[in-house]
Amino acid sequence: MAAVDPPYRLLASTTVVVGVSPGEGDDEVVVTQQSQGVSVYNVQSSECVQHWAIRSDVRLTHAAVLQPRARRVLAVREHTTAFSWSSDAAEVDMSCTKMMALPILRILHAAPLLDAVCLVTIDGAAVVCDAELRTELASIAAPAKKKACRAAWAELLPLPPGGAVPLALAIIVQDANGAAPRLLLHPMRLKGSGDSGVAAPLLSLEFLAAAPELPLRPPEDTDAAALALSGCCLVDDGEGTGAARCATLSVLWGDGLLQLWDVPAPHAQANGARALTATPRSSRRLGGLQLGSSAAAEKEASGRRTAAAAAARALPPPPCALLALQPPQMLLFTRSTQPGSTQSGAECRSCLQLWETRYGMLLSQRTPDLAQRLAPRSGALIAAAARPLGVALCGGGGGAVALAFEGAVLVCMVRTPGTSVGLAHSLGTAQRTCEAMEASQAASALRPP
Repeated sequence: MAAVDPPYRLLASTTVVVGVSPGEGDDEVVVTQQSQGVSVYNVQSSECVQHWAIRSDVRLTHAAVLQPRARRVLAVREHTTAFSWSSDAAEVDMSCTKMMALPILRILHAAPLLDAVCLVTIDGAAVVCDAELRTELASIAAPAKKKACRAAWAELLPLPPGGAVPLALAIIVQDANGAAPRLLLHPMRLKGSGDSGVAAPLLSLEFLAAAPELPLRPPEDTDAAALALSGCCLVDDGEGTGAARCATLSVLWGDGLLQLWDVPAPHAQANGARALTATPRSSRRLGGLQLGSSAAAEKEASGRRTAAAAAARALPPPPCALLALQPPQMLLFTRSTQPGSTQSGAECRSCLQLWETRYGMLLSQRTPDLAQRLAPRSGALIAAAARPLGVALCGGGGGAVALAFEGAVLVCMVRTPGTSVGLAHSLGTAQRTCEAMEASQAASALRPP
């Protein structure tokens, strides 16, 4: 049965937590901390099983990423410089670096990419190189637009096996003022080593013609708060669904609108390009979620946040409210509008929702008060420390999810059902979905997408 267990504290950090990412072993998560370095924790025992110290003059700005195929760890300093070292080494070797012209949005890797990684910068450009950051294999330029635009999110999408194109790079870009959000999908053709061409190391990669841009909101939507991207993830639809799509793009906006878009599998032709659907398969306007930052919280954050925390947040982290789980489920994680119980009045009531993405149905929900779990050993909890910074599925796919905050990392267990809800979903699931939506929109949850 679907369920989200109450979160527990994995660690309380005396320095700023930069972010979390999946580990290699079962129930492992990689935690990046300012001034302390990079650590691997076992979420079952809460023990640190490996640690790499980073020099005190190196300012980490992104969550470190483990590339298991290449046995490398990659991190980012000062937003623009990536560096990597061997995950088997006891110390960090700072000699393998790659400097980008603009700040890095994300470091990505996926199984079809073998031992390589993809660096995406905030203008929507991307470069693929080996995990040692020595050899550049391919790159794409930023989208050519009259207006300046910024990439808000990026992810690699493994495509169904047997096709001419095994992987695609998905990027959401927005105009500099936050308007006109749109999805770009770049198919990738790869060649590895060995007779079958699928063994490491990766020998060559080619970015093919991109699919036409997909506008994610109508042009008349110009409200900055509504167009703030709160969360985004690609959920694999799994094999044997009979659907023309290969994945669902889930997007959560600042006005509570949750969209589910079809991402079709590319054609078998060599170029791999295929137009995306023009309208979302399902739209739910959710209520009870605090997706933006209140003026009071921002004033408190600017006045009480430490200098190290302010430096680490010079650029906002990618939106983290959605996380893909076992197909076809995803986790929605953000703050709730329900008040918490902190003495300082900081908002710390969170909302954890387990969604089924084929039909847009809410399977389970929990709204824990995280005040005691997030409070520092001394002093009161401030609003800035209660905002989630990142979320990651722990290694091994066991259902453990790490939730990163400024001064702590929490873990919750998410139990996903073995089978899809299906069209004949239960009355309880339909009622739960209706209750999660705004009152004026609840009736639409009973209509099939």
